[in-house]
Amino acid sequence: MHTPNQIQSSSPISFKTLEIEQSLKSTGIFKKGTFIIKQLTDFDHFRQDDEFVSAEEDYVFALQNKDPKTPFLGVVNYYFKREGYCLNTYLNGDIYFGYYKNDLRNKQGLYSFKPTKSENNLLSQFYYGLWENDLFNGNGIYLWLKEKEDKAPFSDYDNANFEAFVGNSNEGKFKKGALISKEGKNYFVYYGNFTNDGKKEGNKCFYYSSNLERLCYGTFENGIFIEGYVGNFDKNGKLSGLIIYKKDGDNTKGEKIKLKKEPEIENSLIKIREIIFSKNYFNLIYEEFAKIIKFRDEKMNNIEIIMTEDYGNIIKSFQFNKITLCEDIENNIGL
Repeated sequence: MHTPNQIQSSSPISFKTLEIEQSLKSTGIFKKGTFIIKQLTDFDHFRQDDEFVSAEEDYVFALQNKDPKTPFLGVVNYYFKREGYCLNTYLNGDIYFGYYKNDLRNKQGLYSFKPTKSENNLLSQFYYGLWENDLFNGNGIYLWLKEKEDKAPFSDYDNANFEAFVGNSNEGKFKKGALISKEGKNYFVYYGNFTNDGKKEGNKCFYYSSNLERLCYGTFENGIFIEGYVGNFDKNGKLSGLIIYKKDGDNTKGEKIKLKKEPEIENSLIKIREIIFSKNYFNLIYEEFAKIIKFRDEKMNNIEIIMTEDYGNIIKSFQFNKITLCEDIENNIGL
């Protein structure tokens, strides 16, 4: 499993409110250097639905910084702390597009790391999901993506290779969820717990390998499957064999004991495989990231976009609610 990149801290923005208020009263706009500021009179559509704010906090501005090194577009409160949906570009080229609370990334948001080049490929990393105090915290998706450099981003699913964590994180660490990988036409799915350094670990975990048509179900330790059951499926997707597996010291092949019948285990393995094939989760993840990044790149370049109610409503629509892999597993298998 890949490890997440280092996330940049949110640097504060500083202005003198009185100077801005006087300019807004006389001209309706404030300009200084690369900054443009307008006052927002109706902020409700930028907030989360259950959010309550005081009258003073409801005095907010739309702010744009056109500095090419650190462009910014979003909403700031009376004290010029980011307080709502914003697009924030960092000096190292990373971009955060999402919600802020008290100048820190909170609630829903997308973080894009600056792509790196390797031969003729672009290697990109993204996180979309819940945040708390500048760290991803709660349900979300972390995507590692490798695409050809001469292709437009998110334009060639068939030839893209990627790995994605789908599930729950705590203070920037993956905790429980699914790790799915696409390598050419081969697909791999792991579901279970993770250690703080990102290794597979715990009981009642499973690993599915599409190119081998094999599904492991049991205990992982330090990233390795050490004991449990292994089910083999034929080309028609039917369970053709079931064995007990136990890792034997340094022998990575372990010991395999044939079983006659284990109906409960067999049914669980069949259900797991059916869930994986019930939806094209791989393609769904790719398409949803493509939508939000397209909106970010095409729309988030003009301060007028955040003066309309459509802006907040569109942002709220990116919920990735079609990607229910973890929920489907937990509801059907009871893991």
